Amino acid sequence: MKKRIFLAPLDWGLGHATRCIPLINSLLDCKMEVILGLSGSAGQLLQTEFSSLLSIPLPSYRVSYGGKGLPAGAIIRQIPSILGVIREEHRLLNEIIDQYQIDAVISDNRYGLWHQEIPCAIITHQLSVRLPWLHDLFGFMLRHFHYSFIRKFDACWIPDLPGQGNLSGALSHGIPLPSNTRYLGPLSRFASGHPIQTTNEQEETLLAILSGPEPGRSLLEEILRPVLLASGKKAVMVLGTPEKHRQPEVTGQLTIYPFLSSDELQKVITESTVIICRSGYSTIMDLAATGKKAILIPTPGQTEQEYLARYHYKAGNYYFEPEKVFNLERALSNYHNFNGLKISFHPDWIKEAIENLVG
Repeated sequence: MKKRIFLAPLDWGLGHATRCIPLINSLLDCKMEVILGLSGSAGQLLQTEFSSLLSIPLPSYRVSYGGKGLPAGAIIRQIPSILGVIREEHRLLNEIIDQYQIDAVISDNRYGLWHQEIPCAIITHQLSVRLPWLHDLFGFMLRHFHYSFIRKFDACWIPDLPGQGNLSGALSHGIPLPSNTRYLGPLSRFASGHPIQTTNEQEETLLAILSGPEPGRSLLEEILRPVLLASGKKAVMVLGTPEKHRQPEVTGQLTIYPFLSSDELQKVITESTVIICRSGYSTIMDLAATGKKAILIPTPGQTEQEYLARYHYKAGNYYFEPEKVFNLERALSNYHNFNGLKISFHPDWIKEAIENLVG
């Protein structure tokens, strides 16, 4: 009889869902049955990618980053609501396990999806939670609180490489880790063994990929639409809104897609010269899978993205500019000086982790 795995990603933007794609494929390759726990646009993305799999609705975290203010402050104010969702998803998990006879659970950053009687793994790259002044004053206490949730799981999988050449820097390196952690290797929907080649076109072609929770996603769209159109260059913008109608909008040299499947997006990446995107961790992993150069625009006040943008800028990997001073002409003149990334992915590490969890 096939082992039945319940897998559920966090629904803050699309990144947690996209990095689950290679994990779901590995589970299916291991002849396991996968049931998905989904909510929000992240759930719609995985339903598009895996339409044949059974999916069960979970409560949405519905986190808002509060306009143009400080996102960290907005998140702090929503902590009681977040803890309420964690309690509710934990209650629902007990019902799901009983009803569907689940053998193991894999959660991407959903901290309520643990169970005392069956093996459960949590995926996270941010062992060191970075909030502005809270991180400096109470970093140890914050990490202790975070680890108290992680230790409820049988395994904590870090989607990164150990040691030098890693992608997450201080987010999951250089700190004491819980004893149940292991590095899984990076996870990307584009790490399929079919490398993306750089286009041979002489013309500079731009691709803007929007992601992340609202209102940050829409604010970046408002900035990039007019500057891409005014650039006179061939450009594509992918809005990251799978819930909207999928007909492309074409204005001059700019083509706008509400959403593209992984295969469709991979084709568009192949045809592009440079990518403009947020600096979320799943996006960094996708960039490393493609080998493309990129211009990073971190979400203002989202300290994890700001850290990752600076980390890869200092490493010579990607150029970045803050959103409030973003200038396309300046960015296009500078990104050439950065090397991009091309790293190895380790599907054998993923399968080994799955086997160790499920038995």
